Amino acid sequence: MSNEIIDPRTLTMRGQSLGLRAYKRRDPSPSHHWYKTMQKMRGLVILILYFSPMILYISLMPINVDRRRISIDYGDGRCQWTNSHPLPADSDPYGTLLASYPASGMRVMWQQIEGLTSIRVGDDYQFGGDKVGIIKTQYPHYEGIWSYGSTLDQVIIVTRNPRWAIPSFHNILSEIDYAQEWSDVNDYIMNVFSRRAPMENWIKWRDLKAFSEINLWGWHIDFYMENGTQYWNDLDFERVGEKPFFFFNESNKPLPINEHCVLDMDCVPVAHVSYDKMRNPDTGPGELTKIAGVLRGKKNMTVLSDLAIECIWNQTWTYSTAPRNENRDILSPPA
Repeated sequence: MSNEIIDPRTLTMRGQSLGLRAYKRRDPSPSHHWYKTMQKMRGLVILILYFSPMILYISLMPINVDRRRISIDYGDGRCQWTNSHPLPADSDPYGTLLASYPASGMRVMWQQIEGLTSIRVGDDYQFGGDKVGIIKTQYPHYEGIWSYGSTLDQVIIVTRNPRWAIPSFHNILSEIDYAQEWSDVNDYIMNVFSRRAPMENWIKWRDLKAFSEINLWGWHIDFYMENGTQYWNDLDFERVGEKPFFFFNESNKPLPINEHCVLDMDCVPVAHVSYDKMRNPDTGPGELTKIAGVLRGKKNMTVLSDLAIECIWNQTWTYSTAPRNENRDILSPPA
């Protein structure tokens, strides 16, 4: 493993209470083709997870903040990848939330966005109260928290095929020895991206958790596409993913709308970005262009020109020093 300094803000903690929620209902009207397609995938994923080999890739890896980069646009499609920086505390930027289910490629997303904008992406667990412009979260999954109040203005939802995201989520849990408290996580933080989970551990976790995580993957999308559809009961205030807990079902419809999407912001995404496409050389620059389109022109958002996007996409992949899934193959059998 690398001896670089770990930035704990990029590792999600578990078992956090969300506090007060309110019940209000709106008529959802999801119309995106991709959303309807995703709704049909859940049952199929059950069979895929049970009968396919374990491919484990994780999106949240703490790295030295000094290695975070942004780009300089030289024009004519040329660029240079250099260090990013946080916005000044008094800048009052237009705020964007990056939301994803765990292990859905968020690390790659915020690296690409930092290269695109020169703005350091914040983390829900490290939010200090000042507007930072862009924040990543896994809320409403139990690995995320709504810590940023009403400081954000729009949502970009990030998705990854659950065939890969759910095993990847288990892999990081295995690397941190299934710890749930920060003091315990810190003891294992250097293990992240070092090895794949043993197959026997995956099978046990899969048999115990796969069905609920498939639902949580889908409900995470429903939450944003339907502007805050709340799939959990407020009595389940911890939502740490351990029984007993109570999720709503068909008999509980119409479901309440989460208070954050009523009082804090409109939760319907302005863009959907696919991690599976972002990492593909043929489609990755196009995904980054979608992000640029919803950030460009917003207050205190600095965004490269479209001509430079292919350049910065390539440089982000080329010059990133953060460990990736391939590092696990050094100490583990290939998946």
